[in-house]
Amino acid sequence: MGSIELANRANWQTSANEDGKLNELNHSSFIAKYLKYFYGDKYSVKTAVRILYSNDRNYIVLDQEIVNNENKLSIFIEAKKQNYAGNAHERAYKFTPSGGIAKYIRSKFNLPYHSVLFIFSGEMITGGDKYVNEINTMFCDCKEIVLLDRKEINDKIRFIEEQILPRINGVKVD
Repeated sequence: MGSIELANRANWQTSANEDGKLNELNHSSFIAKYLKYFYGDKYSVKTAVRILYSNDRNYIVLDQEIVNNENKLSIFIEAKKQNYAGNAHERAYKFTPSGGIAKYIRSKFNLPYHSVLFIFSGEMITGGDKYVNEINTMFCDCKEIVLLDRKEINDKIRFIEEQILPRINGVKVD
């Protein structure tokens, strides 16, 4: 195949990128609607949050920020969906508590807890044990901040109530 044919062919990355963006919006929308319904205006939700590094030129983008409007504490969500094959969980690993990026975010926002929580979904969770085992191994020191989304509504609610809200309400959970 020549360069023109390669450039014009359908590729899995484009489809995966679109699927991933939809997944992020679905999780963000669910969390925002849940918080609004049960807590009114106490919390606000932002999507595609850019966090600048100290040089003010480079930044990272996290899928979602949830802010307690009363005490201004925040938590960030990184949602990763993967079907069949890929490395979404490996790309998320940079935000684990021991990683430099997570420490930077925690410091920048003066947060008394780990600042990034994770939601993994898709075939990587429902299609067998391979990726679940990898995630459980890679995130073994911080399993409580990981939701393996198997489309169970109660799991999502429990994640919001037991992991997100205590942190942004000032309750120590780390």
